[in-house]
Amino acid sequence: QEGVVSAERIDSLLRLFDTALEALDHAAVRRLLLESVQGYAPRNGIEDHVWLEQDKILAAETASSSVH
Repeated sequence: QEGVVSAERIDSLLRLFDTALEALDHAAVRRLLLESVQGYAPRNGIEDHVWLEQDKILAAETASSSVH
């Protein structure tokens, strides 16, 4: 059975998430999720898959250009 969250609490959480996301504060986002989502139990750290992929591409381009 799911818990009920008041509209005021949801508004408050959304503002907190917005602030944390604007500041790129991953630790705050994770903390907010842990505190506000019943049953949220992450098994891994927070990863930015887009950044990781871009970093791989940049590394490959750099390696390729240094070979020539």
